[in-house]
Amino acid sequence: IRRLKELESRIDTASVTSTSAKQSHDATFVVELYQVATRIYLARASQSPWEPPANLDALIEAGFSGPSKICTSGCEHFFPLLILACEARRDDQRVAILNLVERTQRDSRIRSVRGVMDAIQSIWVQQDLHADGDILVNYLDVMSAGISSTSTIPSFA
Repeated sequence: IRRLKELESRIDTASVTSTSAKQSHDATFVVELYQVATRIYLARASQSPWEPPANLDALIEAGFSGPSKICTSGCEHFFPLLILACEARRDDQRVAILNLVERTQRDSRIRSVRGVMDAIQSIWVQQDLHADGDILVNYLDVMSAGISSTSTIPSFA
């Protein structure tokens, strides 16, 4: 637990140094996106199956109210996109992810998002199958099943 707290602290203190205003804004956005996604991932991956992690709802809302709406041209960073997509439980959240993926696909500079989208859809199916809450679902197992169900392993670099 001490190491997780140290890692969370390091995530929260990450900063951006850039010479131009545009690069600074873009880099700040990317850092914020990764901070939210990484904090969500750490909370989910380390959670007890019997109790929800603290602050998770606030983190998820922050991800959907900030980064997913601010990114108007697409999201070239697939790791945070996948993490946010895994938290999309409501229709409006899933639509926001689908719109973000669509904007990403329009940008010819960004590699194909198809593998990530396949993983997201597979994860959503797993979540929907377990939506009744009768079965405790392991977050890492759902992620693993979603990613491994795609025909090609998506790149998150």
